[in-house]
Amino acid sequence: MPDSGLTGEVAPRSRRPWRVGDAAVALDPLSGQGIYQALKSAKLVATAILSVLNGGDAALAERFVIERHEEDFLRGVRVATEFYGQNAAHGEFWAQTTKAYEVLSVRHGRPRVAGQRIERRPTLIDGRIVEREVIVSRAHPRGVLQVAGVPLAELVRHLELNAGATPASVSRCLGRPDRAVAAAMHWLDQAGPTQGKDALANHPGG
Repeated sequence: MPDSGLTGEVAPRSRRPWRVGDAAVALDPLSGQGIYQALKSAKLVATAILSVLNGGDAALAERFVIERHEEDFLRGVRVATEFYGQNAAHGEFWAQTTKAYEVLSVRHGRPRVAGQRIERRPTLIDGRIVEREVIVSRAHPRGVLQVAGVPLAELVRHLELNAGATPASVSRCLGRPDRAVAAAMHWLDQAGPTQGKDALANHPGG
């Protein structure tokens, strides 16, 4: 995070540095695509800094960075586990490294999301990081805000209250085009069944 003296206006809420590259996420040297991840993390932190400089909340921007670094780390562990596992029969180094990554995967792995649920997550909108309700699913652990311009959380709640709703009826209520609503409803069907109404409405973000 830049020092407040950089602009004379923005005072950071946290004095913890926002790291990039290996300082943020140390990936496996054989399977981690380190240069790509270094550039990706630099862009991530730059986006968060710009959000704060544009008046966004610093704590929320920091959470945005941390969550994405965590996801990159977990993805790196999964890739490394698979990579070494495919070569485990080639020698002791490969076998031992496979076991080490399997242990790491169990230790740091998150429970798989069954179906989908609504969570409040930091979301980048028009250059600023804001907190919004998103749909979290197994395929999209970071959450999806909208499909074809249709806010998914709003759509889920409407469908819960209106059993048997059609794209045309939802379109009239939400003020979105029929095709857009149909695409969003199809996405929800593919993501799996929703949790109960109370879990959807009150599940904490992050």
